[in-house]
Amino acid sequence: MKKSTYQLALCGIMFAVIFVAMMLDRLLSLGLPTSTAVFVLLVVFCFCFIRNQWSTAFFAGLFFGVASFVKAIAFGEINNLNPLVSILPRMAVGIVAFAIYKFILFLMKNNQNLYLRQTVAITIGTFFGLVCNTVLYLTALGIYQQALGNEFQGLFQTIRIVLYTNILPEYLCAMILVPHVVIGCRRALHWGIEAKIKEIEQ
Repeated sequence: MKKSTYQLALCGIMFAVIFVAMMLDRLLSLGLPTSTAVFVLLVVFCFCFIRNQWSTAFFAGLFFGVASFVKAIAFGEINNLNPLVSILPRMAVGIVAFAIYKFILFLMKNNQNLYLRQTVAITIGTFFGLVCNTVLYLTALGIYQQALGNEFQGLFQTIRIVLYTNILPEYLCAMILVPHVVIGCRRALHWGIEAKIKEIEQ
């Protein structure tokens, strides 16, 4: 019971922080010519890696989608009111990012520099998670728009349009900051650079 309560509390904290980050992005976007997702992407991908566990990575992506859905209800964002657009694509984001992270760690298993190994793995995992989010979300949005009979410019055309205004700054901020925030939080929580949670909690 104690462990399940701990996990429930952790999920609640994750969702709350992700939602607050999303609201900060919306506030920031009021002063910009386009919407931004810098804060929420930073928070989501930090959660993906911080505990070094598959389940945490999955819930980070899931809560990202749920927060987007809740925000759509609050602010009347028509496209994201459809869970197939706001939630379903994001469910794969954390898993993809974490899978790449684990794969890079496997490739670098002989490297004795733990900080370098983790930094490289988290950075590359974050990149592929970001790409997964962009491609799946825009694809789902395009399918939804076409189902409604609306004109959609296509995945690659949309990516080209928002490349410099959204994608490039969001990708750069996340890839640069996430590794350092994750490793810093692991150290602060005394989990070690590699965050071997199972060994710590036993």
